[in-house]
Parts: sequence; structure tokens; C-alpha cells
Amino acid sequence: MEYLPVETLFNIFSYLEYDALCVLTSISRRLSIASSEGLLWKALCGGDWGILNETDFDGVEGLRGINFVVDANINWKLVYKVMQRVWGRYKSVYRRVKSMWNRLEVWLKANCPQVYHSLAPPCEEKEILPLQRRVSIPLEYQCSLRIHNGQNFSKPVGGLLGGFQVYHTEEDLYLANIAQIEMLLPAGNFICLASAQTVASFNPNSIRGLFIAGSNMSSLGLPHPQGTVLRTLPKGVKYLCFESESFIDYMERYTRDLEIGRFDCTSRNIIRFPTFAKEGSDVTTKGIRVRANALLLHSLSMGYWSKSEPHKLLGQFLFAYRIRISMDANENPENSAQLESRHWEIIEGESGRETIVDGEGVIGKFPVITPGSYFEYASQTQQESPYGNIMKGYFRMRLRNGLGYVNAEVAPFALDFPVPQNLHLSR
Repeated sequence: MEYLPVETLFNIFSYLEYDALCVLTSISRRLSIASSEGLLWKALCGGDWGILNETDFDGVEGLRGINFVVDANINWKLVYKVMQRVWGRYKSVYRRVKSMWNRLEVWLKANCPQVYHSLAPPCEEKEILPLQRRVSIPLEYQCSLRIHNGQNFSKPVGGLLGGFQVYHTEEDLYLANIAQIEMLLPAGNFICLASAQTVASFNPNSIRGLFIAGSNMSSLGLPHPQGTVLRTLPKGVKYLCFESESFIDYMERYTRDLEIGRFDCTSRNIIRFPTFAKEGSDVTTKGIRVRANALLLHSLSMGYWSKSEPHKLLGQFLFAYRIRISMDANENPENSAQLESRHWEIIEGESGRETIVDGEGVIGKFPVITPGSYFEYASQTQQESPYGNIMKGYFRMRLRNGLGYVNAEVAPFALDFPVPQNLHLSR
């Protein structure tokens, strides 16, 4: 190898990993010089850490405040060694977790800046290790805490993982920090990922929110491996596995949903109702457009398992549904109309039973819809099953020109929540 051309050595060394390149530096001066070539270490930095240029140093613990430029070039070997020293324990997951956070931060800065500013600085390694001795925290979640230690609860903004407001009910999922994880460990073999609380009412005795299985649940008769992300209900069924197989899978999917515009947002809130453009029903009747979608309110639902059918989940599942009634700005003003009554047909998913609901107005109001205007409201309905429910109906609209009525159709929309195909509800 001592006599091979430098170009050949570079080609061979490009297939080696960090430990092998370090060994070469102690064999001979020639191999040490060849194995220290900047392009080799830059490729390693990109492959292992996702660091491809100097702008990637921003916000990375260990790289801040260090001058890596030597003779007008970046010393990529030094960059790698610093990353190995600070982040070496997370090498197998760091690139994926950091990429997720980079994407999420970009989206938050552009769309929800106040939530972005609520992200807490990283926790220290010494804060994680004592918890790790008590419960097995997935490595990618540990790595995430070393990038952002949850949210700063002193800032009056919405939760990173979104929320909703229906009538007087308001809830947000706040990304948990080390202190909250530690407070909730006595609740069982669960690691708190996000608490379904308001900022001012975090309660360690409540286990509402998102949790990660801290050990293999098979020992408890449950089909969920360690690391599974679970959603809790306040009574009856204590946890439902329907979110994701792992923390990073859940967060990457959530980040992608934000990037494609699945959820609405303001500068300080992410609204977990799907946008009308992405989910729900949409139909226009004589110029009156009605859009609808729904969301399961986990923290206000209760569930239990059927004794006669062991895998059947029953109970009281509260869904919020959101309706927008509008009229295109170019519509004929003669088609303006006032809502007088509502008619709902709700088909229960398990039994197929149909319930008819009729009433005057909506939430006590009788809105007038004119060209270019819209009216939006949210309400609730309770079902015995969380799956397969369908809601449809119409609004009785009196035309403002006095020429009669229009039944503005509400096309069928689901009262449901999705379960990934490879996951199952826990008992």
C-alpha cells in the first residue's frame, strides 16, 4: 500500500469509516497524510452527520464558536472529531433526527414563529443518563432532547404538536422536557413525549397526551415493542397505539404533514384540524359551497374493551367537526341565502345504526351567505366507536330574493381516526 499512487489510495480510503481512517494515521507518515485528506473527511461528515458545508455548523452543539478554517480551507477531519466527541453516542440516529429538526425549524420560522421561539435549548448529557438508568429511553428521543429539550412552558403559545378549540374546550400538545419526563415516570413504563395540557395546568398526575413505551409491553400482555408511540385516553382504555412505531417516524410524518399544508396555523398556534383542502368533504349546491372535516378529541373520550368481542373497542368517543359555508365572489347576488335549519344523518361505524338530528340554526346563529363571504363554525358529536362513523346532511337556506329555499348539501365525511396498517390497538 505504501507504493500505491495517491489517487488510488484516496479511492480505497473513500470506502473506509472513521475508525479505520484513524488506524491508518499511525501506520506510516505517507498513509497518515493520505488518510487526512480533507475531501475524505468531508465525505464522512456528510455521510455520518449530514454536514456538507459551513452553513451546516449553525446551531450544532460542539461546532459553535470554533474556527475550523486552516489556510483558507475547512479542516474537515477536526470537524468530524469534534462531532464524534460530542455526538458519538448518537451516530446511528443523529443525521435523521437533526434533519427532521432542521426541516421543522424552517417551517416554524416561516409559518408559526412564536412556537419556534418556544423551543427550549438542548439538555445536557448528564441530565439524560440518570433517567436512562430508570427507564429505557429510545436513542433517537435522547438525541432529540440534546437538540431541543421540549418547549419553554413560560411562553404563552400553542403546543408544537398542535391543538384545537371547540366551544369552551381548548387543548394543545406541548413537547415535553426532561423535568416533565421525570415527573411522569412513576405513572408506569412510559416516557412522556407530549402532554395534552394548557401551559398553566401541567399536572404530573395526568397521563393525557403522547407517550413512548419505555419497555417491551409484551410483559404486560400488550403487543407493542419498546419505543412505540402511544396516545392516551383519560378513562377506560389507558393507552391506544395508533400513532407510530417510533418517535422519529412520528415526528417525520408530522413534519411532512406541516410541510404539505395538512394543518392550518397562526403565528402562535398549529391547529390539528386538517385543512379543508386536504381532508373532509366539499360540495357546492346552487352556488353555496359547504366543506366539512372532523377530529377525534382524545382527551375528552372514554373507551373500554368489549367482553364478548375482545378486540372491539366501545365507549364514548367525542368528535369535533368543522364546517365552512361560503359563496364564490363571482356568484350572482340573487343566490344569497340565510341559514335557517340543519339536518344531520350520522351512521355509526360498528352497528350501522343511523341517527337523525334536526335543529334550528347552527350554534345559535343564522348566518347570511353572500358572494365572497363565508361562515365557519365547530361543534361536537359523540359516538360509541372511534372507527368508520359517517356524517352527512344539509342546511336549509332561505334565498334572500324571496324565491324559495335551497338545501345546501353536506357531503359525507368521516368521524374516524387513522391507524397505521402495521399497528394495533392495545388492550
